Amino acid sequence: MFGDLLTRGMTVVALSSGRRVLQDPDGKQYDTVAEARQAVEAPDTGPRLTIRGHYKHHKAMTDDLKAQLESQGYRVSKEELSFGSSCGTGRCRPDIVYQAPDGKWGIIEVKTGDASLTFRQEEIYPQIDSGDAIPRGKVANTFGLKPGIPLKNQGYPNGIPIEIKTFPGAEQ
Repeated sequence: MFGDLLTRGMTVVALSSGRRVLQDPDGKQYDTVAEARQAVEAPDTGPRLTIRGHYKHHKAMTDDLKAQLESQGYRVSKEELSFGSSCGTGRCRPDIVYQAPDGKWGIIEVKTGDASLTFRQEEIYPQIDSGDAIPRGKVANTFGLKPGIPLKNQGYPNGIPIEIKTFPGAEQ
């Protein structure tokens, strides 16, 4: 019934109460065969993160970069700005949009772990960089861009440069 566990390093230990438990090589004890089998078959190899855990990690990296930019005199959008495709379909929201002290704009996209650009980011980021993308929504307006008008038609003929920053993942 549990012989396979014994060949994997588990031992049967008799407690002073007379009860028997299974114990792994590190000394952790299991009351049932099912618990011991789960420990052997799915060992604890580190944190098991939820999407929320990954989001918190990504947000922490983004917030740190924003704070660094602000400490150097950059104006940084508090919220994500939306940019739409020049063909009118789809939109994306870069993680950080900033304006340098010299007035130049820039965008930073934060990627953690093995994350890559989304389909929309792959489509729209080159358009932001070329000036063809269209800012959307009130956040863009609040930050000084004109929603509905391509970047190249509002003073950014060469677009806004995008830098992708990659960091280790939450569990790395």
